[in-house]
Amino acid sequence: MRPEATVQRAAGIACKRAESNVGELREAGRNLPDRRVLQSTIGELASTLSAPESRLLRTFVTDAQARLVAKFKGIALEIALGRDRSLGL
Repeated sequence: MRPEATVQRAAGIACKRAESNVGELREAGRNLPDRRVLQSTIGELASTLSAPESRLLRTFVTDAQARLVAKFKGIALEIALGRDRSLGL
């Protein structure tokens, strides 16, 4: 087999794999819950944590993750209070 043919065959296989992966990602994206449902659920779960549980959670999460949890708590509070605001996620 010529080297060019081998390269073309490998490129074709790689392209088919990439297309398959993109298709799988699109399908997974269609199956995700709505962002508002996620925000509500995360807010509800975060609000049920006791002070010791919150402290324990903080020992396992990074600063970035902790900021994200705080943002979700704030969003949940804003939603609970009925305030309109851009969620900016």
